[in-house]
Amino acid sequence: MKHYDTHGDNVISLKIENAKLLNLSEQEYRPMEALNQSYIKDIHNVSPSYAEYRLKNPEVGPALLFGSALHHYVLEQSTFYGHYAVAPSCDRRTKLGKETWESFVADNGDKTVLKEEDFHTIHAMYKSLGTLFQSHAVGSKYVVEHCIVADAVVSEGEFKGVPLRLKAKFDWLSESDDKLVTKDLKSIADITSVTGASYNNGWAIQSAYYSDLMTAYKPVPNDFYYIPVSKEPPHDARVYKVSDEMLISGRKKYLSAIHKSLWWHANGRPETAAFHGIDILNG
Repeated sequence: MKHYDTHGDNVISLKIENAKLLNLSEQEYRPMEALNQSYIKDIHNVSPSYAEYRLKNPEVGPALLFGSALHHYVLEQSTFYGHYAVAPSCDRRTKLGKETWESFVADNGDKTVLKEEDFHTIHAMYKSLGTLFQSHAVGSKYVVEHCIVADAVVSEGEFKGVPLRLKAKFDWLSESDDKLVTKDLKSIADITSVTGASYNNGWAIQSAYYSDLMTAYKPVPNDFYYIPVSKEPPHDARVYKVSDEMLISGRKKYLSAIHKSLWWHANGRPETAAFHGIDILNG
């Protein structure tokens, strides 16, 4: 595959090979040393040094915790309660409330604690998705939580010959002899913010990166869909197919980000966020 990045005349071409579909748990997948879409998006949005910092100092804020819990509840509900516990409704200022809380902590010490209202929201979002899935056949035909791991080499450009390791984890993946279909679950503030969320959160980068890994795994047509579901009642859920234009845009961005990363490593991994190129600001 020959691709062109977004920095002037610089050309970067990746040859992706040895792509394998694996069934790995999150605990097995996360520590694997390879480029993933989150790292690439951090490079694109800020800098390689920022991406490296985020990798070593992961943020676990309320939004990320909520999104992770939603994914687990929707995709792997059978193991959800082994990882999460819903906090009891109690007033810890009272003797009874304090005893209730202490008992809860003792029983669930290693689990991630969810607020009761957050769990109710997650369950309502799950029910909304269930209604949507009945008409869009996301179910038994799809495997969940599978990943593709692949080798790659820069086959053209400034860093020709540099090897890379790539990985991607899919929410839903359907495979047939002549087609691959991927669907990715997204939690958003409300359904009217899909356009802004897709731009601000780098959906184009993710879909292009995943699509290219799927093509390397099996060179057949592949479709990529996003399934956003609203946190706000009535928790609307929709299905959006990624366009060819979005894939082209995302591909330029992710290849540009990889180019930035290679330059950063080749120049001693400077701590500053500066990059040798000039980015274009589109208002």
